[in-house]
Amino acid sequence: MHLYAIFQALFWLLTVEKSKGISSPIPPFTTYKHSTELQANVADLWWTIDDAEREILFEMHVKTTGWIALGISPAGGMTGSDIGVGWVDRAGTLHFQDRYARNFSKPSIDSTSTDWIGLRGREENGWTAIQFKRLLETCDDMDVSIKYLLSSTDTTYYCKVFKIPPRFSTKRHAIGYKILVDPSSQDIVHHMTTYECDAASKFDDSKLPEGVCDDHINQFSSCLSNMANGWAIGGDHLVEYPQDVGYPIGGDFPVKYYMIQIHFDNAHVETGRHDSSGIRFYIGEELHQYDVGYLTLGTESNPGAIVIPPQASEFVVDAFCTPKATEGDAFVTQCVYNTMNKKEVTLGGQKTTDEMCLQTFTYYPRMNDLFVCVSSLSAAAWLTVANSSSLANIEVFKQWLHSIQWTPEAVAKWQLFHKNSSRLVRIIGGSTFETESLNTLPTYQDLIITPRCNTANRRTETLLFLLFIPLLMSI
Repeated sequence: MHLYAIFQALFWLLTVEKSKGISSPIPPFTTYKHSTELQANVADLWWTIDDAEREILFEMHVKTTGWIALGISPAGGMTGSDIGVGWVDRAGTLHFQDRYARNFSKPSIDSTSTDWIGLRGREENGWTAIQFKRLLETCDDMDVSIKYLLSSTDTTYYCKVFKIPPRFSTKRHAIGYKILVDPSSQDIVHHMTTYECDAASKFDDSKLPEGVCDDHINQFSSCLSNMANGWAIGGDHLVEYPQDVGYPIGGDFPVKYYMIQIHFDNAHVETGRHDSSGIRFYIGEELHQYDVGYLTLGTESNPGAIVIPPQASEFVVDAFCTPKATEGDAFVTQCVYNTMNKKEVTLGGQKTTDEMCLQTFTYYPRMNDLFVCVSSLSAAAWLTVANSSSLANIEVFKQWLHSIQWTPEAVAKWQLFHKNSSRLVRIIGGSTFETESLNTLPTYQDLIITPRCNTANRRTETLLFLLFIPLLMSI
């Protein structure tokens, strides 16, 4: 394993095997590989790096009976430092906090995650001794988090725009990211997505927009096309890219603003709920060979694209991305539904009770001219099946769908309608937005994966790196 100097304030300490200047009268709790006297007769530090657990165990002794702290920062100063603070009360109980200093001021408690963990502590002869540990990260990090008081509705999409910190003046690569779900909000956070804002986006940096997404759609519209990462219930909270791949941030990378979008599923319509969830980018020191990209395929998330009848053992929703979008290659994706336990039609939409059929792929090298390719049935197709010259509005349309008697014959006819109807394909990439009409879904064969080796007792291997994120899929 390669160890990187992420703790710049302590980098010089890592070359010291043992210092003879230890002045604390208290023996350490355990044996450590390294130790040093930070200040004569005032502060001593011991530590051991655990490569397997990717963490570092510290023990700090300071000549005081108050609180003591150890800070780690990019440049050795207080600004931007990650700080572990601890003290031992009169009952001998250890208290330990994870704090963060945005500038030369009182560090605030880090409510997004706990990276510093207090283990043991004691006071003796006017000295305080505390043992604690911290994750050994091989990179910088950049947190994107929110502080939001939920509205009293069952479904809320909250958006907030962030700007790249000025310290990323040269291009860097994120080697992974971590989803930080507020522990008090685990029952209501359905999914969260970080989007890139268009390179031409302009915002007032002193008052970056935030709020309910639909209430400020004009401000957020330039930040809803390309993903930077995402998570939904059931997904991995920690994602690490392959060794030669990284997500580009800063420098000459044109994206300067990002937007985090969080879907809150407040099923019980509770009031007074606060949330401070977010996403943490782990930034490496070295550039990797490839930029990672995200490609979203599938079907639009609205009733004009997804109508799934009840009592269907296998209902297929196909989406087609034309060769126009991918220079000769076409993508077909499917969602297959079993609705035998349903009594009413299920429509596409944004709520947890609605359905979505989107697939987001992480791939490399990154394409800057294709981010999204989704399809929906055409308006003409709906007018034909409804035997109408117009459908007055979306509510009338929904009422008509719910009024259909879903017999087995009606379900079978609906599957043929969905498969054979004309549709509209929407293609988004960079600053381009294109549409293409299809008279019907082209004929295709399902992909058959051919094993590289036919040996029965050998596991099949695949040549394709494909990280699938079940983003926006309803549960």
